[in-house]
Amino acid sequence: MRVEQRIGRIDRIGQVHRRVTVRNYFYQGTVEATVYQRLDERITSFENVVGQLQPIHGKVAQVIEATAMTGKEQREALIAREVEAINAAVRSAEVSALNLDAYVDASVEAGGGAKSPVTLKELEQVVTASTAFGSRIRPHPKIAGAHLFDWNGRDQAVTFNAALFDEHPNTLQFMSFGSKLLAEALEAVEPPVLAKSSGLIARCKADVPWPLAGFFAVRIGNVQAVDSLYGLQTLMRLTPEPITEEHVSAITREFGAAITQLTMREARVAAARNSSEVASRSEEIRQLLLHAAYIDIAKSTDSELFDGPVHFGVEAITRLGRYGYPFAGALRVVSIAGLKPGPEDVFYQRLLGSAPGALTQRFEAVKLKLGASLKELMQAKGKLPARGKMELPPLGISMLGVQDE
Repeated sequence: MRVEQRIGRIDRIGQVHRRVTVRNYFYQGTVEATVYQRLDERITSFENVVGQLQPIHGKVAQVIEATAMTGKEQREALIAREVEAINAAVRSAEVSALNLDAYVDASVEAGGGAKSPVTLKELEQVVTASTAFGSRIRPHPKIAGAHLFDWNGRDQAVTFNAALFDEHPNTLQFMSFGSKLLAEALEAVEPPVLAKSSGLIARCKADVPWPLAGFFAVRIGNVQAVDSLYGLQTLMRLTPEPITEEHVSAITREFGAAITQLTMREARVAAARNSSEVASRSEEIRQLLLHAAYIDIAKSTDSELFDGPVHFGVEAITRLGRYGYPFAGALRVVSIAGLKPGPEDVFYQRLLGSAPGALTQRFEAVKLKLGASLKELMQAKGKLPARGKMELPPLGISMLGVQDE
């Protein structure tokens, strides 16, 4: 972290050179020198030190401190054990770094944009003024705008204000939809008594794509959907007209159409996300095959019996099929078009000179990751809908009734 901060300062103070070499000196023969010299050569890669492997490399200082405090008899064994643990962590991180984040299509977003039917301010007003909770809530004695909520015999410090929660994340609980505390509180409230066939406000319910409720009323002979808590409160003051059987049929059709539209939109979003996952998993597998090919080449050239030409190009990847699962399966389900292994690749250059045991460990790590990614790819492909079809779950719409005057 200190090295990264130093680089940041250099970059800010009018740095004009295209390349800056940063060196870290230590005395020869010291514990620090011994630890650094025994680390994998790739640990000196600066992009890793200040990048995704920085947390692992941060353990180096801890190892140096621990070994410096031990006796000479135990020091050698401790250094060997701790350095190998760091090297193994680096190798594992290099493989796990080939994840979806590098390939996911960030443009896939959830559909929506609809205005929330209940604002946080309205939620706060309803909860604090309700007959069910009003007596349980009082102002927080130290934090303005927060409350103490007596729940299950304990005072819970809560807020409905997102900005206030950001200021006191370790002190306050955020009371919003999705909050466990709010969900428990709402579950404890008795549901309203709904009539069967007459009233002024109709309440519909559906269980797809998730539990939903809709409120409808009749004004000037026309069915109107109520899209917010404010609208519902306003409507009740205006005294809507009685709902007839004809109105019930119209409400059912309108609510059903809204649920169908929402379900189709969510299905399209889910399909887009799944397509993105298939694409990202496929690219991840391609990169894993490329890395495996480089390790395979490095293993072959390191052998004392090797005396033939080094095969780069696509052939280096297709030859992985001889190892069976998961390489053969991966080669069948993803295209390797565009992958061109070459000796100048930075990843391959870093492998040169590595010990045979280290190469074997890296190859096994890639193999393990490839197997997991292949399984996830096949699962994602199984979720893709047939082209031109959009399967909709049964709506299960039911009219629960209407609220009496």
